[in-house]
Amino acid sequence: MTNDSEMTSPTNRTTGLGRAAHFLFGNWISRIYLGTVAASALFLVWDHLASDGADPSFAGIYLLLTTSPWSTMLIVPLALQTEWTGPWLAVAGAGLGALVNTTLISLIVRAIRMSRRAAQPTG
Repeated sequence: MTNDSEMTSPTNRTTGLGRAAHFLFGNWISRIYLGTVAASALFLVWDHLASDGADPSFAGIYLLLTTSPWSTMLIVPLALQTEWTGPWLAVAGAGLGALVNTTLISLIVRAIRMSRRAAQPTG
């Protein structure tokens, strides 16, 4: 048996950050989505390093498409303002877009799980 002091110790208590991470990354659909985003980001980096950034390519489009629609809504109004912030805003917008999409995916998965639990007969 455990006593009350063991139950409330920091190692047994879930922190707010731990709960948020479990909510965002605790389902397979979000993990697959984030793996796809990571793969497209790695492809962008590989393409940029392999081509020395001399020629424009479609590698950045893959990252934006996997994080759409939120990344494009975050990038377009800001990236058109100045030239030097464009690439940094594209990366930040893709990251924020992936975070928003992962949150929405997790909310949908949670709603489906809750509706399935509610539909199951008790007893």
